[in-house]
Amino acid sequence: MGATNADIVRTARIADSPVSLFLMINTFETGGSERQFSVLAENVSPSAFQLHLGCVNRRGPLADLDRRLRAADPRLGVRDANALERAAAAHGLAPVERVPMPGGDLLVVLRRGG
Repeated sequence: MGATNADIVRTARIADSPVSLFLMINTFETGGSERQFSVLAENVSPSAFQLHLGCVNRRGPLADLDRRLRAADPRLGVRDANALERAAAAHGLAPVERVPMPGGDLLVVLRRGG
């Protein structure tokens, strides 16, 4: 059985450093995944998690999430695929390929190392 959310938070507090958490979504349409993404992004504990968000296509009625997050903390906000690749590089991940997917989605393939 994997670690629970409580285990992760406890580990983050023991390490005295927030756990880096990256969430990626395709669009801000009003489906269940998009709503879960939005609720999680707005309610994750900043003392336990360093939150990084990405969105491939910033369209849909939930697109104001970026504005709301930046208003709460200027370090937060939704990043595009280019920003995702820059952030990944800071963690030792290199872009390998961008693969267009059905429905206008985009798969960004990253690998560890150069």
